[in-house]
Formats: sequence, structure tokens, C-alpha cells
Amino acid sequence: MKKTLFYAILLFFSASISAIMGEGILRLVDYQPQILIPPYLYDNHPKSWWTLRPGFKGSIKRGDNIVDYNINSQGIRAPFDIPHKSDDRQSLFIIGDSFTFGWGVNEDDSYARILANKLKKKDLAVDVVNLGVAGFGTMQSYERLAEYAQRLGSPDAIIYMFCPNDPADNIAGKKTVVDGIRMNANWKHKWLFVRISHAYHYSRLVAFFADFYMKYHGNPRRKITDKYNNSQQNVEELPPFIATKGYVKQLINWAKERDIPLLVGTTSKSDYSKPLRRFLSKNKIQMFEVEDIFINNKLNKDAIMNPKPDGHWNQLGNSLVASKIEQIIIDNHWFATSQPAR
Repeated sequence: MKKTLFYAILLFFSASISAIMGEGILRLVDYQPQILIPPYLYDNHPKSWWTLRPGFKGSIKRGDNIVDYNINSQGIRAPFDIPHKSDDRQSLFIIGDSFTFGWGVNEDDSYARILANKLKKKDLAVDVVNLGVAGFGTMQSYERLAEYAQRLGSPDAIIYMFCPNDPADNIAGKKTVVDGIRMNANWKHKWLFVRISHAYHYSRLVAFFADFYMKYHGNPRRKITDKYNNSQQNVEELPPFIATKGYVKQLINWAKERDIPLLVGTTSKSDYSKPLRRFLSKNKIQMFEVEDIFINNKLNKDAIMNPKPDGHWNQLGNSLVASKIEQIIIDNHWFATSQPAR
């Protein structure tokens, strides 16, 4: 009995020392967690499955860079509440995922906020409403558009920023939020995942093993992408694009029924770019590709992206996207001048 207790104590201290050393080494080499999401940023939603938690305030630190994520009382990333639409106000709704939300940059450096400031300088009085939510596919973006059109009034124009992850997200299955952490609704042992997710933000060792697991075993989006990347079928015949086309059609119909102009952008070129462009062209919807903007400015990814492993646009990238959208808005005369804007 004493011998067993001795070995148990020895094993405990050995494991503890190994964990401390592992943590120290990972911090020394400056290992950066692949995904840093402030705990409690999300809340459950009956239609889109998750949403931004109203009134949330949190920050993430990477090296010397601190990014604040502040959500207003309406569940929108904005420094103020958005007023309801009235006859003397115009509004632009932007829907999409983390690129639209402005992941990895402060709200002032997101393309939605930069665009709002640019339009104001042009005397175009427009409330630019950033409805982006990290992880959203087309279905969730559409549901969020419909919800906030009811809450704030229908917009005068809509931009949907398509990401090549959207098709996989559109068929990845239902999500849920447990103790502030978003996860697949069908996962077992959710309580364990929650505990690991909270520890992830404080321990490099936990983050290292969690990143390894998610990369090779636990990422539903990656599993779907890998499955269909190996298919010999035309991308237009595959379930991810078929589902996406259906949701985009819902979005198009919603906009056309209300006579609201719709613009679609893509965060990067992919196998979906050409079929999506053809589909949108048949429905007389304009599309632009953000990657073309960066190519035309002769900029490589390092110049316009946050440091790895973030993978999202930095302030310069967001600014160039905002300038392109501003140009399209002006060319199409979407908004009138001389009305109050925020």
C-alpha cells in the first residue's frame, strides 16, 4: 500500500514537473495558439445557432498586440447602438464571417468601420452595420440579415462577403454554445470540451495539444473540405456548393423582393469562385474578388495579413477592401448625400 502511494506521488510530481517544463519551453519559443476566441463572446441563437453576446467586452493579446472585441447591446460589433431606420437615414448591412467581423484587428480597423468613415468623408450619410460573426456560413449570414432588418429596418444596400470556408460551414451541422464556448451540437462530453477551451487561453501546453488534435482529428470544416477536395466530381455538383447556392438564392430573392441592391465579395480565390460568379451573373448580381485588389496593388500576403497563425486581413488589407467597396458604391450611386449618419 505504501509502495503504491509512493509511486502515485512520484508519478504526480513527475507529470507536474514535465507540464511546467513543457509550458515554459512553449512560452520561451513563443508558441502561438492557432485560435484565440475570448471566452463568452458567443451566445445561443434559435435560428443561426450562435450569435454575438450583447454587451460583451473582451480582448486577446498576441505578443505586443492587444485586440479588443466589444459588442454593443444589440449584439453587433460597434462602439454604439444602431438607431432604427427612419426616413432621414440610410443604411448598409454587411454580412459574413470573421473577415467581416474584423478578426485580429480592433473595430476601428475593420473594413466595415473604415468604409463608414470613408463614406462620411464623401458626404454619403450611411449607417454601416457590421453583421459579421466568426464561423458563420451563408445560412447564418442570411438569418442574421433577416433578423436585423426586422430589428433595425430594412437596409438600402447589402454586401455579403463570401469565404471559401462557407460551403463547408453550410453543411457542417448544428452548433451550440455551452458556457460561452461554441461547439458541434452532437459532440459528447461537452463539459470536458468547455474546460479545455477555457484552459486553452491560459496554457500554451493545453493549446499545443488542442491545436494538434483539431488539426488532424477534430475539425469538422477540415474533414468536409478534405472529403470533397479528393472528389473527382465538378465542384458545382458537390453538396457544399449545392447547399451554398441554395442559401445564396434565398439571399438574392430576399433582396430583390425589397428592391435592395446586393453586392457579393470573396475573401480569396478558390474552386468556388468561377461557379459562384456564373451563378451570380445569371441572377444579375455583381461580384468582386478581394484577392484581385491585393494583386493589383502588387502586395503579397505578408503585407495584408495579420501575423500567423491568425490568417485574417490586417489594417492595410481591411483598408484596401473598404476602398474597393467605396468605389463600387459610388459607381452605382447607392446612397444620397446630406442626411445624418453615424
